[in-house]
Amino acid sequence: AVYFSRSFFGKAEENFLKALAIDQARFGAEHPFVAADLSNLAAIYLSQAKYDQAESSYRQALRIDERSLGKEHPQVARDLDDLGRVHEARGDDQGAEDFFRRALQLREKALPADHTDMAYSFNNLGALMLQRLKKNMPAANDPPLGISELIFRQSQWLQVESLFQKALIIAEFTPDASQAAISFSLNYLSWLYEMQGRQADAEKLLKRMLGVYERTFGTDHPDLLPIITELAAFHANHGQPEPAESCYQRALQIAKKTFGVFHMAVIRALESLAQFYEGQGRLPEAERHFLQALAISERLAAAGQEGLAVELEMVADFYRRQKNFAMAASIFRRVTHIYEKEMDAGNISLATVFDYMAEFCKAAGLKREAKAWMQKAKDIRQGQTPAK
Repeated sequence: AVYFSRSFFGKAEENFLKALAIDQARFGAEHPFVAADLSNLAAIYLSQAKYDQAESSYRQALRIDERSLGKEHPQVARDLDDLGRVHEARGDDQGAEDFFRRALQLREKALPADHTDMAYSFNNLGALMLQRLKKNMPAANDPPLGISELIFRQSQWLQVESLFQKALIIAEFTPDASQAAISFSLNYLSWLYEMQGRQADAEKLLKRMLGVYERTFGTDHPDLLPIITELAAFHANHGQPEPAESCYQRALQIAKKTFGVFHMAVIRALESLAQFYEGQGRLPEAERHFLQALAISERLAAAGQEGLAVELEMVADFYRRQKNFAMAASIFRRVTHIYEKEMDAGNISLATVFDYMAEFCKAAGLKREAKAWMQKAKDIRQGQTPAK
């Protein structure tokens, strides 16, 4: 899973194939562990847009789980969700909806109404329908919609709102609910309200959820971080810089108090503040916070933790946006060296890194170096090992 999270797909696939072979030999071809291995493989394929391979692996996992666990087992619902995501990624909204609805129907039979997996189903369906509504929103110069179409669309808006509200109610009364699920619901429900011009409702929703979590956990608990960050982003997006900054600062202080300075949660809070300051045109403060996040990431990397390359990329992008191309190229050069050490020499993902390095060099006027990186990327794509 480490390789997968860092997009080293070739190595991740190799490791999951090994795990699959080991589990098949140890437990037999019809064991849930084998299904889990197939799902891991499918997730890699899906991340690379290899949809046929992803769907095939997910379907194999589904068949194994249905036979070994029973067709109404909650794991089968997760398999159906996985297949829904493949169809959603393909742009097949109807196919995705069919799988998501099957998963929801199974959970309604197998689980209590307030189970957190129910919130997962509501979120999946709601997000899919909201994306569809967004795609089908009329342009400013389109002819007015007929009455029947207006009624249909309003019913769709109401259905989407109902799905996200159900997910949030589960979160509200289930304190140990997944923070990812809660953040997901808040994001999309706030987006729905904003698409409808209901900014006051969106703000009320965020403040309501924050109040629920403060009463449940206290005012400085780390589980508040996603909601505080969402509220900060809302204020920033609606021209309210003072409450936005206050929320971002509060998130940073909670992260530091809970985890200490050298922790990924502190890095994320610093990044959010840096991006906020950049959006406000407060560039020295933005730079200072980006560099603080980088310094912490470097300390964590020295202790064996991952994430330094990602942080360096963020800082390089900041300098690129400020047109400080020489600094951007200098920092991204470190990113490139990290990936060169950690990836196989012929990994196609490395070619993409080299492409970015070439772009940074061109912007900085380093034409000879840019040409060298472009050649290295070309060598990989042609199956050759690039020169060091």
